[in-house]
Amino acid sequence: MCKCARHIGLLLLRVGLGGMVLVHGYPKLLELAAGRGGDWMDPLGLGPTFSLVLCVFAEFFCSLAVMAGFMTRAAALVLGINFCVILFTQDMASAPALHELVLLYLLCFAALVCTGGGRLGLDRLLFRPGMQGKCCLCGCATRRKG
Repeated sequence: MCKCARHIGLLLLRVGLGGMVLVHGYPKLLELAAGRGGDWMDPLGLGPTFSLVLCVFAEFFCSLAVMAGFMTRAAALVLGINFCVILFTQDMASAPALHELVLLYLLCFAALVCTGGGRLGLDRLLFRPGMQGKCCLCGCATRRKG
């Protein structure tokens, strides 16, 4: 039996989740490129510009990596840490729905840290050559033995 459904599900999770976070990371990248890092918040005491650099790295570049399936576990871990910072430093009392959304993102990235990105990603293409006799979609065996 082909196990493609699991890997298609992970692909949908990666692309959907990464795309939703990328929408938030792109304006921050533009803000950083415009030199407005000094206006950014400093939740960890590292300086506003460096805090913005860390946020852009997580929300833009790591989101792209998650979407592409490149180093998915590491990128999802960075994004999970980013959402932990958001969870514990922002005032969520005024917007409980925002609190739930941050927890949902955190839970999804934790799941990707545990499962990895699946077989439908760049990691599979770059680091696992030799797919002879296997399903071209996910790499499972196409013929039963015996």
